[in-house]
Amino acid sequence: MAHEPAKSYQECLKKLQALIIADSFDSKFAPLENAKTPKCLFPIANVPNLHYVIEFLVMNEVKEIIIASSMHRIRIQQFLKAQAYKGVKIDVKGIKADSESFGDALREVADLQVLRDDFIVVRGDIITNINI
Repeated sequence: MAHEPAKSYQECLKKLQALIIADSFDSKFAPLENAKTPKCLFPIANVPNLHYVIEFLVMNEVKEIIIASSMHRIRIQQFLKAQAYKGVKIDVKGIKADSESFGDALREVADLQVLRDDFIVVRGDIITNINI
């Protein structure tokens, strides 16, 4: 079913979704990153990096966040439960563990049919404060 595009910026903001790909698909931090701690939960100034990503999206008025992860879904859900973010709906979706790239992860999420309209895609291991 086709969706109506937003007619204004304000209308777009009301239904703007964000997709966070929590997996990194590289081994640059192999000694630190292991089966227990995903890179998106590495602490930066004693705060998990994912917190900064979510705050960046909330700052930009994103109302719904979908986090896709293959191996660390439960750890991410535990983190989100402890944080209890308000004003934003956050859902964690599992993707296949054999996803080898960012593109594979995007295809997996597209198959889940959770993205309805315009959306923002960000990595779970970035830090930014740009105004989108």
